[in-house]
Amino acid sequence: AVWLTVSGVVALLVAWLGWRHRAARGAPALTALMLALAIWAFTYAVFWLSTVQEARVFWLNMTYLGAVTAPVLFFVLVLFFIGRAGWLKRNAYILLMVIPALTWLLMWTDSWHGLFYGGGGADRSMFFNGGPWFYVFIVYSYGLMAAGMILLARMHMLSQAFYRRQTRVMLAGGLLPWIVNILMLFGWNPLPGLDLTPIAFTGTG
Repeated sequence: AVWLTVSGVVALLVAWLGWRHRAARGAPALTALMLALAIWAFTYAVFWLSTVQEARVFWLNMTYLGAVTAPVLFFVLVLFFIGRAGWLKRNAYILLMVIPALTWLLMWTDSWHGLFYGGGGADRSMFFNGGPWFYVFIVYSYGLMAAGMILLARMHMLSQAFYRRQTRVMLAGGLLPWIVNILMLFGWNPLPGLDLTPIAFTGTG
């Protein structure tokens, strides 16, 4: 809970800095991303402090408000950074949020259909035990992250030296959640049971 609270405070600080410079290209997208990560971190911290099962399930579900929107906002931030914000018409924003919105709805109603948690509880490891929609959410989220990284890599190859330095920083930040998730899949976690993704994602911001 302490690590997550620190992560949430850092996310809020970066969101505030982004909002102060909101005239800069991509700053509003960065602000929105960091607010999503703050929600993710703070709600996950409360989950770890809760002792009643019903409260733990509620707060774990609340973490997904940040988890389902963060990959979308990262992708939007990348589009602004590479100068492709023109792709983001109103309909594009709506389409990008369809799967996150459905994910949150199916998660809260999982007891009726088991599509997200796979008929099990929310308070457990799901990577190999989730329902079918959980994997739709995972593929979509990692797909957006991968698309963002590919666009950044392409910009790095086509840009002049000054912008290549900036893009390398963006690429390094974007790699953090990937590296942490791969390490966790192979069993490395200094805080057993804790999903380190929101902390790594804050490092991205």
